[in-house]
Amino acid sequence: MSLRRRSIAGVCALMVVVGGLTLPASADEREDLVNQQEQNAQREREIKSTLEGLDVNLQDAFLELEKTRSQIPRAEADLATAQNELAIAERQAQANAALLFSAKEELASISGELSTSSAAALQTKRKLAEIARATYRGETMPNAIDLVLGSASAKEFTDAYRVNAALTRTQSAAFTELSQSVARSKNRQSRQEAVEDRVEELKAESDALVVARDNARDVAQTHKDTLLELESSITAQTQSLEQRKAEFEASLVEVEKSQQAASARIAAIDEENRRREAERLAALNAAQQAAAAAQRASAAGGWLNPPIPGPLVVTSPFGMRVYPLGNYRRMHQGVDLQSACGDPQYAAADGVVASTEFDVGGGNIVYVNHGIHNGSSYVTAHMHLSAIKVAPGQRVSQGDLIGLSGATGRVTGCHVHFEVWQNGTAINPMGLPGF
Repeated sequence: MSLRRRSIAGVCALMVVVGGLTLPASADEREDLVNQQEQNAQREREIKSTLEGLDVNLQDAFLELEKTRSQIPRAEADLATAQNELAIAERQAQANAALLFSAKEELASISGELSTSSAAALQTKRKLAEIARATYRGETMPNAIDLVLGSASAKEFTDAYRVNAALTRTQSAAFTELSQSVARSKNRQSRQEAVEDRVEELKAESDALVVARDNARDVAQTHKDTLLELESSITAQTQSLEQRKAEFEASLVEVEKSQQAASARIAAIDEENRRREAERLAALNAAQQAAAAAQRASAAGGWLNPPIPGPLVVTSPFGMRVYPLGNYRRMHQGVDLQSACGDPQYAAADGVVASTEFDVGGGNIVYVNHGIHNGSSYVTAHMHLSAIKVAPGQRVSQGDLIGLSGATGRVTGCHVHFEVWQNGTAINPMGLPGF
């Protein structure tokens, strides 16, 4: 598989983010979500393809590590959301506490005003009581007629009248003050009752907000703990894989030996094809050889077809494959195509089944010899089959059933692995006209 050198963690970071998205509010958002899911699925297939050829236990260890890594973005998003909700809850609790403090201050002020007002009213009442008692004892000032008749002179009348008027004003002021004091007291009492009700409401709201804040803090802490546990797990799993480096290298060596053996077998088939073609051409006269050359030239189009019907979905392309542990590369000599377990695979062209075998890396394999075409020897290989439907030496025509897609060998899931060999060299099937 041709992949640029990159960390699987970076690829997997988006694999399961979709699981944390909310329901889209519009058709555009839904389309974006579907596209993201498709991209994530493709990335997951690419990651799995990088593990092919490794021992199954190593594959499981890598996949578990990447599964853990893929949970990091969701955990970080959950933590950020929880911390934001905690901040909101704390601000609400602080604002409510400020309102409650202000209400209590206002209540204390009203209580002070009521106390002062009550003292003033009491004093006014005492003044009025004294006036009432004086009136009862006959100690009040004479009326105007009594002042006139009882005054010896005009000056005495004027002085007596001024004193009497002052006392009258004092009595009137006392009555007015008492009336106003009573009105102010009633108003303050109404305010006091309203503020007391508000204080009780704020207390209840404060208690609820404190509970909400504490719950938000607990949720945030839980998400933080989860994130720390994931990071700790990633560290431990990475260290464990590093310790299995020798096992990893041995697994790749085993696969490399298997590939070399397959290359040798295909080279032998090519050699036999060329020998027979040479013998066939030698038996032809000059005119027949010219006709054969013309036929080869006219048959240069798409004579090889894909092993499964289209549309073709490439899950791992032809080319160098970079492994996730260390700077290890291995040639991916075929193309991986999306296919479910049990799907039929067909002969790409007419030919003879060269061999059927089981390989530690490739699983169940069918090699088909297509002989010489346009001057080149061609062999195709179908790998990881769940079932083989042909036998060695059997002649097949293009479109005949070869076997069923599977996941045998060192793979991470069902798919088609199809190889095309031209003159002993693996070529990219996707570059052929028929593909």
